[in-house]
Amino acid sequence: MNIYIFEYLDMVSNAYHCQGGMAIVADSWKRARELYELHLHALVEAEYSTLRESEIATELEYFDSAEHTAYPLGLKETRERVFVFPDTGCC
Repeated sequence: MNIYIFEYLDMVSNAYHCQGGMAIVADSWKRARELYELHLHALVEAEYSTLRESEIATELEYFDSAEHTAYPLGLKETRERVFVFPDTGCC
């Protein structure tokens, strides 16, 4: 398993400031991307969503090019997880 650290992504929450950081625990880059896509779909389904289904492809393109660091965890029995660190903005 690896942990993929993103200091900044365009869409991590439905808050007014939707940007922020994210850490994804997954066994591969491909699976980390799939988990991020699932996260985006969950945001679309939220009651007060700021993200539309039609915008997911654009967010995934941004994710693919976003700066990140991958660290091996050295643990084989770790659960996949997504940790969101929303931007608190100026307020």
